Amino acid sequence: MFETVTIVLSVVFLVGGPLAVANGYRIYTAEQRARANRLWRIWIAMSVLESVVGLVCLIWVLTRGLPTIWLFTALTAVPLPLALVQWRMHERMEFTGWMDEWFAGRGSSDP
Repeated sequence: MFETVTIVLSVVFLVGGPLAVANGYRIYTAEQRARANRLWRIWIAMSVLESVVGLVCLIWVLTRGLPTIWLFTALTAVPLPLALVQWRMHERMEFTGWMDEWFAGRGSSDP
């Protein structure tokens, strides 16, 4: 059971890193990326790190079986710093995504 969950989470990380980078280039304009240049580069590097962690964990589980506690720690510790960097990056970019716009529209009294 733990091996299956670890394999699935590893594949999600392995695929999620490149998808995050591609999505970042799609949703952020060049001006926004320039506004938060250092945070943007850190976020890109951490997305690549996410894929590397996913690949290492996947290889570990497939070759050695049940992972050690460090593997679980790596899989759970990667998303938090990535999310915190992206949060700061959004503040620096003054980025409002579709969700913010949607919630702002629902609060209005316009029919």
